[in-house]
Amino acid sequence: MIFFDFLLFNVVIIAGSITLFRIFRYKLADYSLIVSLLIGLLFYLFFPDTIDFAIVVLGTLSINTLYSRNSYVFIAILIFLTVLDGALNFSISPLLHETLSLGVGISISLLLSNSVRLMNLDNENERGKKKRTEVERDVVQIFSGIIILFAIILIPKVLLEGGLLLAILISIVLVNVAAVERESRISKAILHFERNNVQPGVGSLWFIAGLMILIALSLRWRVVEIGVFAMAIGDSLATIGGVNLRTKKLFYNHKKSIGGFLFMLIPTAIFAFAILGPLYVLLAVVATFAESISRYPVDDNISIPLSVIAVNLLISLL
Repeated sequence: MIFFDFLLFNVVIIAGSITLFRIFRYKLADYSLIVSLLIGLLFYLFFPDTIDFAIVVLGTLSINTLYSRNSYVFIAILIFLTVLDGALNFSISPLLHETLSLGVGISISLLLSNSVRLMNLDNENERGKKKRTEVERDVVQIFSGIIILFAIILIPKVLLEGGLLLAILISIVLVNVAAVERESRISKAILHFERNNVQPGVGSLWFIAGLMILIALSLRWRVVEIGVFAMAIGDSLATIGGVNLRTKKLFYNHKKSIGGFLFMLIPTAIFAFAILGPLYVLLAVVATFAESISRYPVDDNISIPLSVIAVNLLISLL
């Protein structure tokens, strides 16, 4: 294992250095890889596991190269490392570090990669222009949230973390297929739910990153359930309510309405109260507020889980 760690560490450093050289040589002002290398090294200091370092960097590279066949290489390596690490550590610990590493790596690309930021901007500009598309997207997101919630409740924790991690990597592959193989059935099915003039799966990538960070950093699985409900169901209900109800705009964000705010807050608060009690209704309040203030370039699929994690940490310290 020592030789494997040494080899993997050097492979990632060399690959990252070559990519950085290309960035500066062709004057591409993209600092996401630099940040991922630094954060990957920080992860290595806290969790002395070379695989975690590699997953942060490879996660960033896989999204930076998305919508091209090059992305398949990085995703294939990520799947190999995940399976390998799961096989080596299955009886020792769940894959929380790997889940956090990949979530952080993807988030770095979404926030700092110039090409990905432009795709996010396109997605933001097209948001809400077609009512039917928005409702269809939210219905799919609600059903996805229900499936994830049932999985969290019914599947043992160790198996669930490994399964979700692999499912997320496969989802990224499908997003890439939708963009690269435009005539495939997968592409046509995914593109049906996408906004006009937007690359497929941009919103899904935010959801994936937020879900992984939520799973890795939440102190209790019940809190993960509240976060998933807020992200997948509450957020979708907010959009449906905001699109279909004519209510006043929020005074601090004129793109969001009071109706949408309440459509998310009330169901999420009821869910939090039902599974953890009255104190945890605060998670629903903060998650709804986080959704209502989210603006480009920070997506609500990141702000919601981060707010849930922060408030839960404060509650646990009381």
